[in-house]
Amino acid sequence: MKKAIICMIAIAIVGLLITSVSSVPVQKTNEQTPSVTITALDLEPQKIAVPTTYVTQKPTEINKMPSLGIPAFDGAGDQLHPAIALTGPIQMVAYRDMDFGEIIWDYSITGGPPYSGGVYYANGGDYPSIKYWGQDEDLQNHFYGTFVTDYLDLNGGPTYRFHTTDPSNTATYEMVYNDWSTYGWSDMKDADIACDNSQEKWEWGVSSYVTSTTYGSGYTNGPTIVYADEVEEGNNWISWYYVDGCAHTDVSIDNSIIYSYAVYDWYDPDAAYWRLLCRVNDFDQIMSGYDALFDLDAGGNTEYPAVAAENGNIIIVAQTDLNGNADIICFYGTSLGSMMSTYVADSSSEDEMYPDIRHVAGDTFLCTYYKGDTLYGKTTDDAGATWGSEVMLSLATEDVEDEYKFSDLSENAVKAMYQIHNGDDIDIYITDVISNDPPGDPDIQGPSVAVPNAPIDFQFTSTDPDGHDIRFVVNWGDGQEETTDLTPSEIPLEVSHTYAERGSYVITAKAIDSLGAESGTSTHDILIPRSKTSNNIVLRILERYFSMFPILSQLLGL
Repeated sequence: MKKAIICMIAIAIVGLLITSVSSVPVQKTNEQTPSVTITALDLEPQKIAVPTTYVTQKPTEINKMPSLGIPAFDGAGDQLHPAIALTGPIQMVAYRDMDFGEIIWDYSITGGPPYSGGVYYANGGDYPSIKYWGQDEDLQNHFYGTFVTDYLDLNGGPTYRFHTTDPSNTATYEMVYNDWSTYGWSDMKDADIACDNSQEKWEWGVSSYVTSTTYGSGYTNGPTIVYADEVEEGNNWISWYYVDGCAHTDVSIDNSIIYSYAVYDWYDPDAAYWRLLCRVNDFDQIMSGYDALFDLDAGGNTEYPAVAAENGNIIIVAQTDLNGNADIICFYGTSLGSMMSTYVADSSSEDEMYPDIRHVAGDTFLCTYYKGDTLYGKTTDDAGATWGSEVMLSLATEDVEDEYKFSDLSENAVKAMYQIHNGDDIDIYITDVISNDPPGDPDIQGPSVAVPNAPIDFQFTSTDPDGHDIRFVVNWGDGQEETTDLTPSEIPLEVSHTYAERGSYVITAKAIDSLGAESGTSTHDILIPRSKTSNNIVLRILERYFSMFPILSQLLGL
């Protein structure tokens, strides 16, 4: 509460008018600014848990040549609903292939295309979603995915989760499911996944679904999430609010404050138009922490929502017809109770439809949308308050398909995948969106001489030209290596290390930004002399003159 009040005061100081009472509309700042009424619904979340089951069948490799890149994925039939996740040059992608009637899981380790050709599990499904979870202590890159379950699969009741620790090795691919159909769940309509690696290793994040159940009071097309048990690996929870009438969903986790935001469009029969719901959870305490459902009412149809959250900022974009044709509306703020609204794109002559959004860096976010057979994008550098000029992301010669989930953005909006009409069928293309330059070589500050068996403090600093967070990979020269957590660009990071043996060591370090771009290597020499020479006065003298007299290491018997 204190944090929210401070944020509201700060915003008020710079002249932004915020309505903190959730049931009162946010006031317009000009004639073209839409209003929004935000209400915290007086409903209680529900949940039950079931064990996770592994799919025992191995994925089937597709017997066709990999695409050379134009398009990224093609075939005799349609390739639809692309999903992409990446870290550096490593990409994991998924799409619905009408030739096979399955979701294809494919990869590239060279920044793709080309891609490998792909594999599939014989369980049908559509509308895949895939995200990058992060790197574990063994330097394995984890990717997780989900999708809309086929209705012929237990009436669409189970939820599936794809996982790999190495996209280039299909032996690491695994598919698991939770069978909720025994509790009355069925008829899934939409699915999305968001990842966070701050909790236990098996906690992938949050998956969001639009589905139905007869369990309890029952609901039809209700807002639903699935997440892992915090304590016991292997059990997953399904959680819901008793609300009917949803159609589409998207979910994001703010990895800085560890909160998840799942958005849905739902039809209000009393108002006779589509509104938005946003479920907010404290992912750090997903089973018992903060959990609330908010209604966002813009006074007219708002559909096909997408959400991105980072650094305490929340942006929800959706398609609206408030101006008589289809535009892209934006709700933004630091908490759901203080969201403001504006337009991302509101052309009076053409429809803008099917938005998507990703965090780029800092307060910068990118929103994409369809307009006139073209994929367009706009960025905001102030977390949604204002938006820049429209940029064409697809080629003028490409006939982009206009349907829900026709495109997807990777982490930090580095790349976009989208489907186009290519002759008699629909194929998937890929384009670079946000450029990513590597961070600068690290600056290493620390003593040149130190005692053994005592912690030694070093400072590592690197500047990323794109403002992305960075981590350092440090080799201490004594057989030990460590990778730090992400830290802001240009901010010194203090890391301690202890040398057990005397000797002369060369510390090497490189910086890696949050998108995987790597710097060059920097070095720092340090001398650990014999203990008998390691009094403070001698150390100060040695450290001062070590660079001038490197022969000292030999005189000390090293």
